[in-house]
Amino acid sequence: RTEELQGITAALKILTDPKNRELFTDSANTFLQVASSSAKASRTYKMLEALQAKYHGGLNLARIAVEAKLGGHFDKVIGQLDHRVEELRAEEQADIEHKDRCENAGEKNKNDMEDLTHQIAKAGDDVKKIKGTIFDLDNKIDSLEGEIKESRMEKADMLRMRNAEHLQFKQALKDDADAIKVINGAIKVLMKFYKKNNIPMSLQQQDEKDDPEDNEPEYSIDRDEAPDTSFGDDGYTGKQGQSGGVLGMMRMIVEDTEKEMKEARTDEAEAKAQFDKDTAALDQTLEALGTSKAEAETRSAELGEKKADTEAHQVSLQKELQAQKDLKNTLTSDCAWVATHFEKRRAARKAEIQGLQEAKSMLAGVEAGDFDEVALAGAAKL
Repeated sequence: RTEELQGITAALKILTDPKNRELFTDSANTFLQVASSSAKASRTYKMLEALQAKYHGGLNLARIAVEAKLGGHFDKVIGQLDHRVEELRAEEQADIEHKDRCENAGEKNKNDMEDLTHQIAKAGDDVKKIKGTIFDLDNKIDSLEGEIKESRMEKADMLRMRNAEHLQFKQALKDDADAIKVINGAIKVLMKFYKKNNIPMSLQQQDEKDDPEDNEPEYSIDRDEAPDTSFGDDGYTGKQGQSGGVLGMMRMIVEDTEKEMKEARTDEAEAKAQFDKDTAALDQTLEALGTSKAEAETRSAELGEKKADTEAHQVSLQKELQAQKDLKNTLTSDCAWVATHFEKRRAARKAEIQGLQEAKSMLAGVEAGDFDEVALAGAAKL
């Protein structure tokens, strides 16, 4: 009801405005002086008093009725009342727009907060998943580093064993070559002894070509150079026609030693080839492990950046959500009256406009000399 009176208060303000009071001045007499003696003003007073009773005091038209005793020149006042009605209607439109704005902004604010809350939760889930993937990748990297270390140690062990085997081969080859050289020297001495003492040749080889001085091969400890011999594995049958004796036995020892040297060279070549094959395979394994490790490290680094970006985005979303919460508080403060007072303001404004319009009609009737006492009494009973 208090709000309902605002319009009438404005109307009183119009009626008591100094400029409007001048409008009611007749010649040099003041408005009060004219009103006190004017029958028109008296009728207006009664009319407004009845109108005030109709609205049960809500419009406080009694105050207007008192002011009406000022009398005269109501046409200007009526214009001001029309202006006030326009202001009230503009206020009504402003309230409607404010209500629509609050409802739209409130709905948008609600939707925005729901969306932001969902995005924040999703970002949190994404960060959690990324952390899990990074953890798995880091474990994989650690495992790959262990495999790489083991493979490198295995390769170093293989190389160490191969070098040891090669040194043993070279030493054995040298020892065999030295032994053959010593034995051939002994054979040469014996043959000279047999010739000098005319010992039958049946105790030696059958011809001079068997002289070790003529047939002694040159030996090398280089694994890639075989001795220059005149026999092969398939053709070796021992010394045919050898009836035994020291020279035959010594020559058999030389031949057996030469055969062992040849076999040792073959074994060394095969061992070297196997070592090269195993080393190549191990190198391929190390390369594959290194590639997998590099890929895992790259992926882990990329996910680390993505995690940082997602966390930053999550912080940004949280700030936006806080801003929406602040906006909600602002809307609550600015729009709370819409739910509690909009309809009351509308009803009060409607009553005020209706009262102003009736006042305008009655003032116009008084001005025109149309004053119906019966109608006035009926209005007072309503």
